Amino acid sequence: MAKPGSITARFHARVEQTIRRHAMFSPGASVLAGLSGGPDSTALVSVLHALAPRWGLTLHTVHINHGLRETAGRDAARAREFALSLGLPHHETTLHGLGETKGKSLEEAGREARHACFKSLCAEHGLNAVALGHHADDNAETVLLFLLRGAGATGLSGIPPVRADGIVRPLIETRRKDILEYLAAEHIPFVEDETNQDHALVRNRVRHLLLPLLEREFNPGITAGLGRLSEILRGEEAYWEEVCARQLKEITLAAAPEALRLDAGKLASLHPALGRRVLRLALRALSGDLRRIQFQHAEALLALISRDSGGIHLPGGLFARKSGAALELENKGGPGRAREKAGQGPKPGEWELLLPGPGEFPLPGGQVMLSLLLVPPEEAPPFAWLGPGEALLDADKAPFPLVLRPARPGDRFRPLGAPGEKTVARFLMDRKVPSEKRKQTLVLVSGDSLVWTAGHRVSHRARVESETRLVLAVKLFLA
Repeated sequence: MAKPGSITARFHARVEQTIRRHAMFSPGASVLAGLSGGPDSTALVSVLHALAPRWGLTLHTVHINHGLRETAGRDAARAREFALSLGLPHHETTLHGLGETKGKSLEEAGREARHACFKSLCAEHGLNAVALGHHADDNAETVLLFLLRGAGATGLSGIPPVRADGIVRPLIETRRKDILEYLAAEHIPFVEDETNQDHALVRNRVRHLLLPLLEREFNPGITAGLGRLSEILRGEEAYWEEVCARQLKEITLAAAPEALRLDAGKLASLHPALGRRVLRLALRALSGDLRRIQFQHAEALLALISRDSGGIHLPGGLFARKSGAALELENKGGPGRAREKAGQGPKPGEWELLLPGPGEFPLPGGQVMLSLLLVPPEEAPPFAWLGPGEALLDADKAPFPLVLRPARPGDRFRPLGAPGEKTVARFLMDRKVPSEKRKQTLVLVSGDSLVWTAGHRVSHRARVESETRLVLAVKLFLA
């Protein structure tokens, strides 16, 4: 029993208050606690073990070895030793092949593998909650990271204390310094992940440089302030989720597991802010998450519904098409495959860059940028000054949203100055472009029309003429 008023007693009380406030679990719950061996998870297991008798908790621990660091064995041993010292059932899992996962970042692949492990262990041992050691500083860092990326309210909502899948975070209202103070007071050893000091990682720069600077120079209570911001936005997002769900149901004409058909007229009548949210909810229903969907993608969809026809490709294999009075959304893993076979959708392994408007956009790999600039004809550079990676297009004949992608078999266009259409492949062969270079050729597409074969020729239909009102200046350059 902790001495009243002691560091330990205050720490236990703070965590218990968070558990009650967010209804993380009820008395008698069975909890699986993640235990990395680091300070946060060690403090989490310690406090849950201390609260277990009063709450009637059944507590298990799990250590997940990602197989990525040389010190992983040391961490596993520390976690095992601590769990056994408390007499807790302890589980260990090693993840294999994370570095070889295709189509996902290492972080995303690791998160999915961890959650699959949690789900499996909970089912096997009858556990009904998973407790993780994220704390208030983690939440503040997350909010700042999303702010730096220009995220909306969902990103700025930070780390949720409770998730629908049973994951809870009892330390989410506790500061890192209080965690370290508690561990020192209890003489509980832990290990440090050396990568947490690597300033090459953006999160670590936010943790060690940006957040201390804001705390020192601008607001000593910045961490608590960001916590309040995230809590306010989480509440508002929960409200908007209900509103958007009702709205999406109202405008849905037809629904299938991999496809949605929406009333484009009703969607266009919504306030743009509501329309963007409804579209994001629709895309999440098809893909399961919104990790790769950004503001510009929703903007491109809103622009699409105002057109008579056309289609755009979205991250994660999603495809949108305006068809009559409907907006059709498809996941390429389902019915959309028929369109892929017809040459209307991306094949596995291809990439597409959606361009909703002017700006600079990094290509996959990040080494090359695409610049799109709208200028009056009199301010456009002379054609003679253009390099091979530059082009001038009539902006009215190549309207946004645009898509940049690798050329595909069957792509056709009428090269500027040519008497008629030809395939991109034939055009490149006529220009004596080597086979390997042909495979690397990119094309710029507006709607269903190819308007530029990058590095070679613009299409006749998108050419700049004396009547051109606005010029789209396109340039590929090293980032």
